Amino acid sequence: MEPFKVSYRGLPPYVYHLPTGSVGLDIDLVRILAQKLKMNLEMFEFDSWIDIDPQTGALGGSVGLVMNGTYDMVVGNLPFPVGVIKKSTNLTTFIYDLDIKMTTAKPRPLTPLLNVIRPFSPTIWMTSFGTIIFCGMVFALKSRSHKIRSQVILWWMLGVLLSQSRSSKGLRRAKVHLIMVVWMFFTFCLKHFYECNFRANLIAVDYEPTIDSIPDLVKLGRRLYIPSGTQFQDMLDGYPDPNFKFLGQMARQEGLMFNYDEQGLVEYEAEQIILKNGDGFLLNEYMGLATFGNLEDRYDGHNPYRISKNVIFPSMGYFLTRANFPHLMDLDCLILSLYESGIPNHLRKSYISPKYLVPSQDQVVHMEPFHLEQVFAPFFMLSTGLIVSSIVFAWQRYTLELE
Repeated sequence: MEPFKVSYRGLPPYVYHLPTGSVGLDIDLVRILAQKLKMNLEMFEFDSWIDIDPQTGALGGSVGLVMNGTYDMVVGNLPFPVGVIKKSTNLTTFIYDLDIKMTTAKPRPLTPLLNVIRPFSPTIWMTSFGTIIFCGMVFALKSRSHKIRSQVILWWMLGVLLSQSRSSKGLRRAKVHLIMVVWMFFTFCLKHFYECNFRANLIAVDYEPTIDSIPDLVKLGRRLYIPSGTQFQDMLDGYPDPNFKFLGQMARQEGLMFNYDEQGLVEYEAEQIILKNGDGFLLNEYMGLATFGNLEDRYDGHNPYRISKNVIFPSMGYFLTRANFPHLMDLDCLILSLYESGIPNHLRKSYISPKYLVPSQDQVVHMEPFHLEQVFAPFFMLSTGLIVSSIVFAWQRYTLELE
């Protein structure tokens, strides 16, 4: 029988190493193809895609040996073929969809200290403090000519804000009572708006924004890591969105590249930096889902990462054959038959744990603060009433009698 020499790089779910031999999505497909082609399958594993001998310039690696015609075909998580690779190899028809997605750390809880200020939006905070400061300054300026002690007014206002009864027993006049009613109603609403939303923020944990796209990553000031030996860098540079170009330039300048270990995971040192900084990295969805179980082993049963819902680069899985491979047409026909029969999809499910076939939805609870437009009418009436009553209070000439 004619030999069918296939090289591969062992990364899950395409290749798994067992004591009895290698298995995996691509390995099983190649065995089916060799059987249908009635050829003797010979498989060779390599640790890299392309190696170049510095002395002779000879090509090595799983892809390099197909480029120079030593082997017939290469499988196993192939890099995107461009340039010189395309010129010296042939692409088979696509075998399975292989979307490129982004993996980032799961949203982390926000700092609990922020719960103190989060119940109100910045607009309400500024309006509230501005109103209080304005009224306090008016009272203080008028107290000089109308014998109103500033300490009495300020302590009275503070007492009302703290939901105390009349902190000044001398406030007995009718006009003063009217001002007290307006002021207490204003602070009553303000305090209870804050208290209700504050309790909600303490009960329901708020998380960082979920990162599902390249613009999300740029907006948060995070970086994007790229697998070494792939053409994702060129894909980022050629994308029309300026956010893609920005992250591509950053990756090139800072050398944001990583390699895979034998389990198909990002090498530990690079992965720790990515997790610590909340950065993201690109990988195909099949490989990400297949290696999530290994990540749980690394983190004692907890997986700190999630796969984005949005596709970063749509792509397809395929095999590379050497130039002038005589059985390419027959190979394409067989691959098309396998695809239409659903065999690649069936194999995919057998090598990826069912709980990882669909990325789990993160429980992200966003507690939104009260915004001015939500309480604009009552807030405007209260603020206006307070300011007007404060002006009347300062304008009228009377003194407070203290008991």
